Amino acid sequence: MAAYTPLQQQAYDYLKDKITRGELEYGKVYSERKMAGELGLSRTPFKEALVRLSQERYIDILPSRGFCLHVISRQDVINTYQSRTAIEGFCALLLHSDRGKPAAAAVLSDMANDIAGMEKAIRDGKSHAEILSHDLAFHKKIVKYSGNYELIDLYESFYHQLFDIAMKTFEDPERPMTALKEHKEIYNNLLSDNDMAGIEVYRSIMKHMESTRDSVLKELFNNKNAAALPMKRQRSLFARLFTCTCSSHFRQASASIKLCVFSLTSSPPSTADPATIMSAPASSTSLTLSSLIPPSTSMCRAGLY
Repeated sequence: MAAYTPLQQQAYDYLKDKITRGELEYGKVYSERKMAGELGLSRTPFKEALVRLSQERYIDILPSRGFCLHVISRQDVINTYQSRTAIEGFCALLLHSDRGKPAAAAVLSDMANDIAGMEKAIRDGKSHAEILSHDLAFHKKIVKYSGNYELIDLYESFYHQLFDIAMKTFEDPERPMTALKEHKEIYNNLLSDNDMAGIEVYRSIMKHMESTRDSVLKELFNNKNAAALPMKRQRSLFARLFTCTCSSHFRQASASIKLCVFSLTSSPPSTADPATIMSAPASSTSLTLSSLIPPSTSMCRAGLY
């Protein structure tokens, strides 16, 4: 985890709080010097806070002018949900492989409460913000279970953007119930002892992310063909992030994962249960996740060494 000085953290918390409370306006340019002065800080820790917020896509830095709030683009949506698929899919496999352990069982029990809370909030006609709080809590528990602070930090850097765009999707009156059904499918697969359960866990995560992505694109950009989005455009991003996140965790376990993406012009490899990746010893055995990636896009092969 990155280390920040107290002044840098103070500036970061101050700005982030103003953004999340809606106190800053889209389209307006803010002075770095003026806001640093309001907080009683020098420009150096304030500048570091701005860089951090820019990396997390809260703001855009305008050289020699200041900064403004970042406006979510279509590409941001695509990148965010592919990144979430990589992170949450991997973490869900870890949780599934440990489902019989007390720590995992406790997390799964809490996730059941999130589902119940979301269902009750929908039934009682609660606000979209309350429904979404249960929704995001469900996902956050999956990622936190990994214990990988790099993944957790990366996921939390999406949080503000996730909240904003998910709130937009809930303008579709059917979306909260659809999301709830998809959460139940993920949860049931996490509990399953079926031989193919690992694959179904990842597939259900991917299905949920693609469904949410398409809903976001439709609501934000009125894109009627969102469902036909060619995921292969972002294949390199997905592979790069998945390689990074997986290898980061397995280095801690004295192993490494190598992932590569290839087109369907290659001969399809045999399929293996991804859950075995979590417990397999270091060896030259090739484990494949080919059935997780829709045939219209790409296939992902994982080799464990």
